[in-house]
Amino acid sequence: MLFLNVPYEDKDLAKSLGAKWNDSKKSWYVENFYDYYKFGYWIIPKGGVNVGISLENLFLVEGIRKCFKCGKQTKVVGFSYGQVLLLNHNAYLDSNNNLIKPNSPLMTESRWENAKQYEIMSAINVQKLPRKFSEINADKLKNDYGIGYDYSKMANEEYFANHCKYCNTIQGDFYLFEEEDGPFNLNSDEKIAKLIFKKIKLTSDILVYYNKNVFFNSLPKISVSDYSWIA
Repeated sequence: MLFLNVPYEDKDLAKSLGAKWNDSKKSWYVENFYDYYKFGYWIIPKGGVNVGISLENLFLVEGIRKCFKCGKQTKVVGFSYGQVLLLNHNAYLDSNNNLIKPNSPLMTESRWENAKQYEIMSAINVQKLPRKFSEINADKLKNDYGIGYDYSKMANEEYFANHCKYCNTIQGDFYLFEEEDGPFNLNSDEKIAKLIFKKIKLTSDILVYYNKNVFFNSLPKISVSDYSWIA
């Protein structure tokens, strides 16, 4: 299920395509993911920014790293999207990159056929904990994994960082995600096999933005009521 941002003037059009109204959330929604392509006009941001739809689950990813200070093996965590549906953006855009309304003559039969060619990908890459996710789950992340808001000299910024379980030294994101031997730099099947993926069940599917260099790199419009944590 995916909630839509449908303006009042478009409500009849959205309803004619199969959208339903949720009175408690005061929002239109689509029930089945295979119908999402019909609603690209209300899903894709203006200008055709790449957006995917995370389906059903997110994942907290556990790995192990040797602390550079005390030398002990400590648990560290990252974040991953599960299956992500990618709409065929070009099917919804005119020559000026403006979104085409579903009832417009420009939305031809061939465009609808192209729109149906969506793709579902498994986003196995592991990335830094999204800030909003960390803020919402700050207490649980602190208690279970030692995640805390801290200043990194190397990054010259504050962020929610992993810490050594034994000496509380910050385990910087660069060493975890970008360094060649970092646990979340997934450059071998052997590394992937060592990770533990813990499921976070979504109560509804959510939009995630991405680009070619950083795959799924933000988590917009998610609130504490959008998911439940399942270990």
